[in-house]
Amino acid sequence: MSILEKRYIDCLPEIKEEVLRLGFLCWDLIQQESMIKRDIDLEKILELHREEGKEQGRREETAKFKKVVLEQDLKIDSLTSKNLLFQEQINRFERAILEKEEKLRLELEKQKHLLIKETQLQEAQTFQEKVTTYEKTIAKLEAKQDWQQAYEREHTEKISLQTQMLEMKKSKTSFTLGKEGEAEIHTLLSQIHEWDFEEVHNEPGKADFRAVNKQKKTFILDAKNYSRAVPKNERDKITRDVDNDSSVLGGILVSLNSKVHTKEHCEIELTPMKKPICYLVLEGMSDQAKGVCIASTLRLMLQYVASSDQREKDDLVDKIQQAFLRLREYKSDTENQRNKAKELYDSLKLSVDKVQGLLDFLQDKPQKETSTDEKKPKGKKKVVSD
Repeated sequence: MSILEKRYIDCLPEIKEEVLRLGFLCWDLIQQESMIKRDIDLEKILELHREEGKEQGRREETAKFKKVVLEQDLKIDSLTSKNLLFQEQINRFERAILEKEEKLRLELEKQKHLLIKETQLQEAQTFQEKVTTYEKTIAKLEAKQDWQQAYEREHTEKISLQTQMLEMKKSKTSFTLGKEGEAEIHTLLSQIHEWDFEEVHNEPGKADFRAVNKQKKTFILDAKNYSRAVPKNERDKITRDVDNDSSVLGGILVSLNSKVHTKEHCEIELTPMKKPICYLVLEGMSDQAKGVCIASTLRLMLQYVASSDQREKDDLVDKIQQAFLRLREYKSDTENQRNKAKELYDSLKLSVDKVQGLLDFLQDKPQKETSTDEKKPKGKKKVVSD
């Protein structure tokens, strides 16, 4: 305090006046600040500062989050655009692949028909050459002493080759078999009057026929005229056709002249959509029996889809299969009896021929006896020479 007083004393009057003015001004400011602080609690000041800090932090976090969201939206928009471009490219590739597959399929069908025709021509030419060779051989053997046995042997082979040639010429392409199968199935379906049959084989994914009854219950029917067992891809096709048509309750695959791979006659299996498909093997049946079998199967399928009890469905299928099994056994027994009767008839006919020969001998026909006796030692001589 003494130092301040000395400094103040040593100052000029103007400075002293300025010092006093500034001192009073500072004093007033200090008094005002003291009054303000006296009314504000220190804890409140700290709370205000904390809230202000939090608010500032939230604003900063919100700004950062908005920035991140904006960046992510931009990335999503970019990825969406790229995805659309990729999808468009994939669609173009798929269309191009489908077009190429269709062209290849048509070309393969064309090549297949050409190859079959060429193969048949080559086989016919080969058989014709063999027949010509055998004919020349037979002509040479006719001049020899043992011409009779050689002629019979060669003649038999010639007939066999000619038969093979005839069978080859009559061999049917899949198109011819298909046309014959269509004609046959038309004939069979014309016997069934409880159903309307609409031919839809020209429509893709529609099988061969749609069968609709008076109650508008609809089944599809696919007929096959294979010379060998119907393959799995045909079973897969009718499964797809049944499931892809919501108006169809089930399907029937009819094999007119062959078995169905891994399936028994009148066997029923369910599609992925739980619709029934029945497999019919009509091989060896008469036309009337085939028509009755198809009509019975349609009635069976109606009962099958109408029932909600699985045990009842199984019993129904089992009864039908047992009925067809008994019918097959009866047919087999009938054929066996027919064969036995034929054997008995042939045996009796042979006995009659022997008796007739004996009667001819007793009625004085010596030339046959002489010629027979002459042939026997000649045959023995030839066996010895061989």
